[in-house]
Amino acid sequence: RLGDVVADIGHQAASIRAMASAQVITSPTGAAVRDMIRVITRRWPLARLYLMPRRVQGEGAAEEIAAALYLLNRKRPELDVIIVGRGGGSLEDLWAFNEEVVARAVFDSAVPVVSAVGHEIDFSISDFVADLRAATPTEAGEKVVPDRTEVARSLGHLHRRMAGAVQGMLRRARQRVDALGRARVLRHPEALLQDRAQHADEVLERMRSRFAHRLELLAERLGALGGRLEALSPLQVLERGYSITFREDGTVLRSAEALAEGERITTRL
Repeated sequence: RLGDVVADIGHQAASIRAMASAQVITSPTGAAVRDMIRVITRRWPLARLYLMPRRVQGEGAAEEIAAALYLLNRKRPELDVIIVGRGGGSLEDLWAFNEEVVARAVFDSAVPVVSAVGHEIDFSISDFVADLRAATPTEAGEKVVPDRTEVARSLGHLHRRMAGAVQGMLRRARQRVDALGRARVLRHPEALLQDRAQHADEVLERMRSRFAHRLELLAERLGALGGRLEALSPLQVLERGYSITFREDGTVLRSAEALAEGERITTRL
């Protein structure tokens, strides 16, 4: 899918930008640093390299290396990586990278540190506290930058995937357009209006039927209530042969004892 290809391109772009700037702390002379610079510039010519010459063996070398690490973290926090290392030598030659002051500086660095000390068989304490150990300075150069040949090949693959994804989108879009062109609503729009009109008539007829049924139910209920009221009417009692006697003020007399002599009454038969 095109979205997956775009995501892959984004990842590739992040990979291309990665390790764009590197600071190398080492002796300015020697084959090791020259090999490292040659590897980095060959693999990724866009990389910006900064060389910070420091003594890497002898008295005071450890303090110089540690001071360089702290200085770079304070002055150049935008760096992508710092490479600390030197070429091979005896254990005494590599001892500066076993000093506690160097190990603490490597560990405290906010910028990722690659330790590239000696040959493949050589290990130092800085190797174990660094973010990444390279067996040799040359290998450090290979690890911190991508290979432009591989990147170009990957970009070519992504280009082909994107072209295929776009072609697939266009093909599906054409198929949808063709399907819409064959749709009945576009070929015979009046049929859609007829269908809608028929549907409206059916809805109206159902409404009328339900309304009429509702009126019938209400009429039946009203008739039932009228019957109950008529059954409870006093007139119905009178129809069966009874009478009601009233005083002149219209109140109903319920017993003869309530009458006074000479009082006028009205009786309804």
